[in-house]
Amino acid sequence: LMCLGHSSSVESVIASPASDALASGGWDKRICIFRPPADDATGPAANAQPTKRARGSKGAPAPTAAPAVEVAPEAELGGHTDVVSALAWSTASLLYSASWDGSVREWDASRSSEVATLSACGKAVLSVDVSLGSAIVATGHSDHLVRLWDVRSKGGAPLGSFSHKAWVSAVTWCSAREHLLISGCHDGCVRLWDTRSAKCALHDLERHEKILCVGWDGIDAILSGGTDGVLRLTTLSL
Repeated sequence: LMCLGHSSSVESVIASPASDALASGGWDKRICIFRPPADDATGPAANAQPTKRARGSKGAPAPTAAPAVEVAPEAELGGHTDVVSALAWSTASLLYSASWDGSVREWDASRSSEVATLSACGKAVLSVDVSLGSAIVATGHSDHLVRLWDVRSKGGAPLGSFSHKAWVSAVTWCSAREHLLISGCHDGCVRLWDTRSAKCALHDLERHEKILCVGWDGIDAILSGGTDGVLRLTTLSL
Protein backbone atom coordinates (compact mmCIF):
# COMPACT_ATOMS: atom_id res chain seq x y z
CA LEU A 1 0.00 0.00 0.00
CA MET A 2 1.37 3.42 -0.96
CA CYS A 3 -0.38 6.63 0.08
CA LEU A 4 0.59 9.35 -2.39
CA GLY A 5 -0.31 13.00 -1.95
CA HIS A 6 2.49 15.05 -0.45
CA SER A 7 4.88 17.07 -2.57
CA SER A 8 7.64 17.06 0.08
CA SER A 9 8.87 15.05 3.07
CA VAL A 10 6.30 13.51 5.40
CA GLU A 11 6.98 14.58 8.99
CA SER A 12 4.07 13.04 10.95
CA VAL A 13 1.55 10.22 10.60
CA ILE A 14 -1.33 8.88 12.69
CA ALA A 15 -4.19 6.40 12.38
CA SER A 16 -7.80 7.21 13.21
CA PRO A 17 -9.24 5.76 16.45
CA ALA A 18 -11.16 3.18 14.41
CA SER A 19 -8.05 2.37 12.32
CA ASP A 20 -10.01 2.94 9.10
CA ALA A 21 -8.16 6.06 7.98
CA LEU A 22 -4.70 7.65 8.08
CA ALA A 23 -3.56 11.25 8.36
CA SER A 24 -0.15 12.62 7.48
CA GLY A 25 1.50 16.00 7.81
CA GLY A 26 4.40 17.22 5.73
CA TRP A 27 6.91 19.87 4.87
CA ASP A 28 4.52 20.98 2.13
CA LYS A 29 2.43 22.50 4.97
CA ARG A 30 -0.51 20.22 4.23
CA ILE A 31 -2.40 17.42 5.96
CA CYS A 32 -3.57 14.50 3.84
CA ILE A 33 -6.29 12.08 4.94
CA PHE A 34 -6.24 8.64 3.35
CA ARG A 35 -8.79 5.85 3.58
CA PRO A 36 -7.12 2.58 2.53
CA PRO A 37 -9.32 0.07 0.75
CA ALA A 38 -10.74 -2.88 2.66
CA ASP A 39 -8.92 -6.18 2.38
CA ASP A 40 -11.50 -7.51 -0.05
CA ALA A 41 -11.66 -4.35 -2.13
CA THR A 42 -11.39 -4.80 -5.84
CA GLY A 43 -8.77 -2.84 -7.66
CA PRO A 44 -5.66 -3.17 -9.79
CA ALA A 45 -3.85 -5.28 -7.20
CA ALA A 46 -6.86 -7.44 -6.39
CA ASN A 47 -7.56 -8.16 -10.07
CA ALA A 48 -3.97 -8.69 -11.07
CA GLN A 49 -3.26 -12.02 -12.71
CA PRO A 50 -0.58 -14.26 -11.21
CA THR A 51 2.77 -13.81 -12.88
CA LYS A 52 5.32 -16.43 -13.69
CA ARG A 53 7.82 -16.96 -10.94
CA ALA A 54 11.49 -17.01 -11.56
CA ARG A 55 13.23 -20.28 -10.82
CA GLY A 56 15.62 -20.41 -7.92
CA SER A 57 18.97 -22.20 -7.89
CA LYS A 58 17.27 -25.52 -7.12
CA GLY A 59 14.34 -25.07 -9.44
CA ALA A 60 11.95 -23.87 -6.71
CA PRO A 61 9.79 -20.85 -7.59
CA ALA A 62 11.26 -17.65 -6.22
CA PRO A 63 8.74 -15.42 -4.42
CA THR A 64 7.70 -12.23 -6.17
CA ALA A 65 6.30 -9.13 -4.49
CA ALA A 66 2.68 -8.24 -5.14
CA PRO A 67 2.17 -4.86 -6.81
CA ALA A 68 1.58 -2.07 -4.32
CA VAL A 69 -1.87 -0.47 -4.19
CA GLU A 70 -1.65 3.31 -4.64
CA VAL A 71 -4.10 5.41 -2.62
CA ALA A 72 -4.81 9.10 -3.25
CA PRO A 73 -5.89 11.45 -0.45
CA GLU A 74 -9.56 11.45 0.43
CA ALA A 75 -9.07 15.02 1.63
CA GLU A 76 -6.34 17.64 1.88
CA LEU A 77 -6.33 20.17 4.72
CA GLY A 78 -4.53 23.46 4.30
CA GLY A 79 -3.99 26.40 6.63
CA HIS A 80 -0.59 25.97 8.22
CA THR A 81 2.22 28.16 6.95
CA ASP A 82 5.08 25.87 7.94
CA VAL A 83 5.80 22.17 8.33
CA VAL A 84 3.08 20.10 10.03
CA SER A 85 5.24 18.57 12.75
CA ALA A 86 2.78 16.45 14.77
CA LEU A 87 -0.78 15.07 14.71
CA ALA A 88 -3.23 13.76 17.31
CA TRP A 89 -6.49 12.04 16.33
CA SER A 90 -8.69 11.89 19.42
CA THR A 91 -12.14 10.88 18.13
CA ALA A 92 -13.61 9.80 14.81
CA SER A 93 -14.07 13.41 13.75
CA LEU A 94 -11.58 15.50 15.78
CA LEU A 95 -8.04 15.76 14.46
CA TYR A 96 -5.39 18.09 15.91
CA SER A 97 -2.31 19.33 14.07
CA ALA A 98 0.80 21.13 15.30
CA SER A 99 3.15 23.18 13.17
CA TRP A 100 6.36 25.10 13.22
CA ASP A 101 4.23 28.15 12.41
CA GLY A 102 3.37 28.19 16.14
CA SER A 103 -0.25 27.11 15.80
CA VAL A 104 -2.28 24.11 16.90
CA ARG A 105 -5.39 23.59 14.81
CA GLU A 106 -8.52 21.54 15.41
CA TRP A 107 -10.11 19.89 12.36
CA ASP A 108 -13.36 18.09 11.69
CA ALA A 109 -11.89 15.13 9.82
CA SER A 110 -15.30 13.87 8.70
CA ARG A 111 -16.04 17.18 6.94
CA SER A 112 -12.44 18.09 6.04
CA SER A 113 -12.80 21.53 7.61
CA GLU A 114 -11.03 23.57 10.27
CA VAL A 115 -12.92 24.03 13.54
CA ALA A 116 -10.60 26.31 15.51
CA THR A 117 -7.05 27.47 16.13
CA LEU A 118 -6.21 26.59 19.73
CA SER A 119 -2.72 28.02 19.89
CA ALA A 120 -1.01 30.85 18.10
CA CYS A 121 1.83 31.53 20.54
CA GLY A 122 4.37 32.12 17.79
CA LYS A 123 6.78 29.43 19.01
CA ALA A 124 7.30 26.36 16.84
CA VAL A 125 5.22 23.39 18.00
CA LEU A 126 7.09 20.10 17.88
CA SER A 127 4.65 17.69 19.54
CA VAL A 128 0.98 17.40 20.47
CA ASP A 129 -1.33 15.01 22.34
CA VAL A 130 -4.92 15.14 23.59
CA SER A 131 -6.41 13.96 26.88
CA LEU A 132 -9.98 12.87 26.19
CA GLY A 133 -10.84 12.68 29.89
CA SER A 134 -9.84 16.24 30.73
CA ALA A 135 -10.33 17.76 27.25
CA ILE A 136 -6.83 19.26 27.37
CA VAL A 137 -4.30 19.45 24.55
CA ALA A 138 -0.62 19.33 25.50
CA THR A 139 2.00 20.80 23.17
CA GLY A 140 5.79 20.84 23.21
CA HIS A 141 7.60 23.89 21.87
CA SER A 142 10.94 25.18 20.66
CA ASP A 143 11.06 27.72 23.52
CA HIS A 144 11.53 24.81 25.99
CA LEU A 145 7.94 24.87 27.28
CA VAL A 146 5.11 22.37 27.49
CA ARG A 147 1.81 24.23 27.16
CA LEU A 148 -1.70 23.07 28.06
CA TRP A 149 -4.81 24.18 26.13
CA ASP A 150 -8.48 23.74 26.94
CA VAL A 151 -10.13 22.44 23.75
CA ARG A 152 -13.41 24.05 24.87
CA SER A 153 -11.80 27.51 24.87
CA LYS A 154 -11.18 28.16 21.20
CA GLY A 155 -8.17 30.40 20.73
CA GLY A 156 -7.80 31.28 24.40
CA ALA A 157 -4.67 31.59 26.51
CA PRO A 158 -2.94 28.41 27.68
CA LEU A 159 -4.06 26.91 30.97
CA GLY A 160 -0.46 26.61 32.11
CA SER A 161 3.04 25.59 31.11
CA PHE A 162 5.94 23.42 32.27
CA SER A 163 9.60 24.06 31.64
CA HIS A 164 12.46 22.07 30.10
CA LYS A 165 15.97 23.14 29.14
CA ALA A 166 15.74 22.58 25.38
CA TRP A 167 13.25 21.77 22.60
CA VAL A 168 10.34 19.64 23.82
CA SER A 169 10.18 16.91 21.19
CA ALA A 170 7.45 14.66 22.64
CA VAL A 171 4.39 14.80 24.91
CA THR A 172 2.06 11.91 25.79
CA TRP A 173 -0.90 11.65 28.17
CA CYS A 174 -1.57 8.59 30.31
CA SER A 175 -4.82 7.07 29.01
CA ALA A 176 -5.70 5.58 32.42
CA ARG A 177 -4.87 8.66 34.53
CA GLU A 178 -6.01 11.79 32.77
CA HIS A 179 -3.91 14.16 34.89
CA LEU A 180 -0.55 12.47 34.19
CA LEU A 181 1.60 13.69 31.30
CA ILE A 182 5.13 12.78 30.22
CA SER A 183 7.35 14.98 28.11
CA GLY A 184 10.65 14.33 26.38
CA CYS A 185 13.25 16.91 25.53
CA HIS A 186 16.37 17.42 23.48
CA ASP A 187 18.24 17.91 26.76
CA GLY A 188 17.94 14.13 27.29
CA CYS A 189 15.37 14.29 30.10
CA VAL A 190 11.97 12.65 30.47
CA ARG A 191 9.67 14.43 32.91
CA LEU A 192 6.45 13.23 34.49
CA TRP A 193 3.91 15.92 35.36
CA ASP A 194 0.76 15.93 37.45
CA THR A 195 -1.24 18.66 35.71
CA ARG A 196 -3.26 19.30 38.87
CA SER A 197 -0.12 20.78 40.46
CA ALA A 198 2.53 21.97 38.04
CA LYS A 199 5.02 23.42 40.52
CA CYS A 200 7.59 20.75 39.70
CA ALA A 201 7.86 17.45 37.87
CA LEU A 202 6.99 14.26 39.77
CA HIS A 203 9.97 12.55 38.14
CA ASP A 204 12.93 13.95 36.22
CA LEU A 205 14.77 11.17 34.42
CA GLU A 206 17.97 11.68 32.45
CA ARG A 207 17.73 8.87 29.92
CA HIS A 208 19.28 9.81 26.56
CA GLU A 209 21.58 12.17 24.72
CA LYS A 210 18.57 13.67 22.97
CA ILE A 211 15.00 12.38 23.32
CA LEU A 212 12.87 12.02 20.19
CA CYS A 213 9.83 10.04 21.42
CA VAL A 214 8.07 8.93 24.60
CA GLY A 215 5.14 6.66 25.40
CA TRP A 216 3.30 4.82 28.15
CA ASP A 217 3.44 1.07 28.82
CA GLY A 218 0.43 0.51 31.05
CA ILE A 219 -0.13 2.97 33.89
CA ASP A 220 3.21 2.97 35.68
CA ALA A 221 5.92 2.49 33.05
CA ILE A 222 7.21 4.84 30.38
CA LEU A 223 9.13 4.29 27.16
CA SER A 224 11.63 6.67 25.66
CA GLY A 225 13.81 6.66 22.56
CA GLY A 226 16.58 8.98 21.51
CA THR A 227 19.48 9.74 19.23
CA ASP A 228 21.67 7.27 21.16
CA GLY A 229 19.84 4.40 19.44
CA VAL A 230 18.45 3.07 22.73
CA LEU A 231 14.85 2.37 23.74
CA ARG A 232 14.45 2.56 27.52
CA LEU A 233 11.61 1.25 29.70
CA THR A 234 11.34 2.81 33.15
CA THR A 235 8.91 1.63 35.83
CA LEU A 236 7.79 4.39 38.17
CA SER A 237 6.40 4.42 41.68
CA LEU A 238 3.11 6.31 41.36
